[in-house]
Amino acid sequence: MKSKRKAFTILELLIGMVIFTVLLAAIAVAMESSVNSYTTNEGIFRSLNIARQAITRITFELRNAQGISTTSPTNECSMITENGDDVTYRYDSSQGQLWLVTNDDLTDSDYLLCDNVTMLSFDKQIASKDGVDYVRYVKIVIEVSTNDIPQRIASAVVIRKNL
Repeated sequence: MKSKRKAFTILELLIGMVIFTVLLAAIAVAMESSVNSYTTNEGIFRSLNIARQAITRITFELRNAQGISTTSPTNECSMITENGDDVTYRYDSSQGQLWLVTNDDLTDSDYLLCDNVTMLSFDKQIASKDGVDYVRYVKIVIEVSTNDIPQRIASAVVIRKNL
């Protein structure tokens, strides 16, 4: 008596290959989505980290400044630093960049602090004592955008010299 061997038919093999292909395609789509999400999040993190570093530097210099201009526009903040350097932090809205400009040394180039900036404002609270205007505090708001995802950071600084 011959024993009958069990085997897969061509139809069963084709159905198995179709199911395997669908699963493989689903895994590929999930992996691509994961990589895209990671790339987007990494870009947002980098932009926010650079903006945070810039705002930390500005707040430190403002806190210890010898003097701050009361007449500079809201997109810039000019000051004499603790070390006596004349500097200006300037937001260039046409380029989306925050610059550190050294006013007393025109031989060096300006320094780019932050890129991808969509909005920045220096809101100065001006007070007067004995007929002389001075800056009491400065509120800084910076917004950076990566892949059309805006992120906003704000900080307020009380000027120690004017307490």
